[in-house]
Amino acid sequence: VRNAMVKVDTDFGGTVSLDLVLDGGAEGFWNEPKNLEALKIALNETRKQTGVGAVIGLTDFFSGKVPDSAQGVGEAYFLYSMSPSNPLRSYVDNEHRRVRVAVRMKDELSDGVDVTRENVRSVYQKYLPNTVLTETGLAVSGHTVNREVAKGLVFGFWESLVVIGLLLVFVFRSFRWALIACAPNLIPPAILAGAMAVAQTPIKPAVALIFSIALGLAFNNTVYLLTRLKRMQSEKKLDFLPLRRTLLEEGNPCLSESMLMFAGFLIFLLSDFQLNQTLGVYMVLSIGAGALADLVFLPALLKVFPKFVCPVRQAVRPWSEKNAVAASLVACFMVTFAASGARADEAADLLKAVRTNVESKSDEAKVSLVTTESNGDKQSREIRMRSVRDNEGYKALVRIEAPADIKGTALLAEVKGGAQEQWLYLPSNKQVRRVVSGKKSAGVLGSELSPEDLNADALKGATAKVLKKDAKSASIEVLPTAGASEYSKVIVTLDMAKKVPTQMEYFVGDKVRKNVSFSDYQEISGIQRAQKIRVENLESKRVTEVTLSDVKVNRTMNSSDFTVGALKSGK
Repeated sequence: VRNAMVKVDTDFGGTVSLDLVLDGGAEGFWNEPKNLEALKIALNETRKQTGVGAVIGLTDFFSGKVPDSAQGVGEAYFLYSMSPSNPLRSYVDNEHRRVRVAVRMKDELSDGVDVTRENVRSVYQKYLPNTVLTETGLAVSGHTVNREVAKGLVFGFWESLVVIGLLLVFVFRSFRWALIACAPNLIPPAILAGAMAVAQTPIKPAVALIFSIALGLAFNNTVYLLTRLKRMQSEKKLDFLPLRRTLLEEGNPCLSESMLMFAGFLIFLLSDFQLNQTLGVYMVLSIGAGALADLVFLPALLKVFPKFVCPVRQAVRPWSEKNAVAASLVACFMVTFAASGARADEAADLLKAVRTNVESKSDEAKVSLVTTESNGDKQSREIRMRSVRDNEGYKALVRIEAPADIKGTALLAEVKGGAQEQWLYLPSNKQVRRVVSGKKSAGVLGSELSPEDLNADALKGATAKVLKKDAKSASIEVLPTAGASEYSKVIVTLDMAKKVPTQMEYFVGDKVRKNVSFSDYQEISGIQRAQKIRVENLESKRVTEVTLSDVKVNRTMNSSDFTVGALKSGK
């Protein structure tokens, strides 16, 4: 098709028609030789214009010479009228008031056609200023329609964006999530517009369609990523955005889809048709820009402004199962079940016996945490935990060993006289950050481990009483002091033979929120340690299983092992 159009432009004067009608305003205007001479000059000047292939006008039928008088002109008209197929009928009306000039223009882009039309108009305005010029033909209607259609497609992009945004409000049930979904999809059309401006590519309908196609392709990956991110956050009841996990799980499928589309549109570059080549170039560019926006700009935007879609909750929240794990670890490693000021001596004696059996000066162990979601999905964490206790308080250092994406993340907690200081080490930037109180419950890089997990003060200062007791077991009700715990009470079940906890039930009001069970106790250096802990959150239906191995108790540890320097060293 393209070769045929080039041949028509070259051999037959062009494929784009432009018809000019010159109205003299009076009958017999084109009988005057001077007006015809001016028309002849204008026709010759028109042929010299760039973009004009062929021109035919009234004076071309006078054998190169215009009659000297109006009478001679009238005679020429009469002779042609005697022919059954009078050719002048297409170029002059019966009143000789209006004439037509047929111009054939080469197939150029809209801007080039507009420039040629303007040059042609200026010629007739110069040589025939007393006539009224009217333009018709494909050069006027076709290119004008194409330009308006292209303009409508381009500016309709914004209308489409608004409609898509409103639909996403219902999809995400959040105006903020919908707004975030729209933000990265402004990048592909912006890059396209910039590239077209630099390359001076006129926007034809076929080219303008690229904006709509680019918008659809870009939103495809955006909605997919954000839906997975929002669902992952909702199902796991996280108060942060699991960006890294979402990208690790969903980034490759999105990238693969973009690469396949990229390869598919490369075929257009092999076409001989210039419009197809243009379409291919800009589609490839838009696909690349869309992938960049979804996989780089969108995560960066959410990383910089996480509170926009995941605001920090100010209300007091119940402990999640990760805090249940914390309580369990604390029970095994650091928690003293001392209830200072307890009103029941029997409960105090039992807790003192438990403290004697589980309390140590130092602990070290490998800990495996496997969390099963309500839908059956599982998440595993491997950590190494070390703690040391003295008369002033305790220090604990936790380092995550698996999975690989958060390996090396470390936490250091130090408690003295009820005051707590905590530091967080992130291996990605090799920096240590001090953890402020408002973020203690936040997970580290999507893990269930947080600095709050090392806080052993939740049960300190609590009051306790024995609910029931027999030869095998005893149940003790522990009421934390105000502000020390988010739970109203904890029911602790003890094994009377070993004087160790076997179950802990956490209440919010009168309702059990979480169950923690301890099993497989082993005596290590005279201290009882549960090797398995099971945490069940009755509200979220999540279950976390903790397995301890390589447990070491009361080993000599240096204070230098629990410093910010040790946190960074990876020891």
